[in-house]
Amino acid sequence: MDEVAEASPDVIVAIHSLTDHRRELFIDKLGETYKAHQDFMLVASFNPGYQRGFKELKPSTRQRFVALSFNYPSQKWNKKF
Repeated sequence: MDEVAEASPDVIVAIHSLTDHRRELFIDKLGETYKAHQDFMLVASFNPGYQRGFKELKPSTRQRFVALSFNYPSQKWNKKF
């Protein structure tokens, strides 16, 4: 998911059961539940502090992910391209 903080609240609620011990996704309109494969991994991007105060992830959502921080490349690296 790109920019998970931009997702609507109903999408965030839907992925909670997918990203916890249940590892399943309930589709309300179909009345069906889908179990994630044992190797399933949800990867999401999020820019914390972007438009500060406008869109932030709730702690209950953030705790479901492992965070990796990336910095901008150095100027030296940029000049190679």
